Amino acid sequence: MASINTNADTSIEGEYLTFGLGAELYCVATAQVREILDVLPITPMPRTPRYVKGVIGFRGETVFVIDARVKFGMPERESAPGTSIILVGAGGKSAGLLIDTVKGVIVGKVQIGPPPCFGAGAGNAFVIGLVKFGDPVKLLDIDRMLEDLKLS
Repeated sequence: MASINTNADTSIEGEYLTFGLGAELYCVATAQVREILDVLPITPMPRTPRYVKGVIGFRGETVFVIDARVKFGMPERESAPGTSIILVGAGGKSAGLLIDTVKGVIVGKVQIGPPPCFGAGAGNAFVIGLVKFGDPVKLLDIDRMLEDLKLS
């Protein structure tokens, strides 16, 4: 993904997958998205952080599934129609993000502004900018989201 200046608006060409968590809109660069899946049976794993729902088997791989709502400090919710798993990868790690609903793809030149200064809440550490596309969409840093997963 191209470097983003987090102190000023940046105009950048790209593709971003947008998704919803409750009323909040988020996006990730499509270059970091491997696949979008319907919710599969998730095998719980002992002694993992609360936001790790467990693992799924996908094409011979074992993949951690992160409940994005819990990771961002939102209340958990049961799977509902539209709930999906977005398989993402960055920095040699991959995981599935359990999200409420896939919204679509933003393609083309977009303005990305700095994230608002709203403290150090659970999800705020992963927001690297706001994509200005109608309602602001929070651009996530997948590297940072996955860095605390122990995949060895």
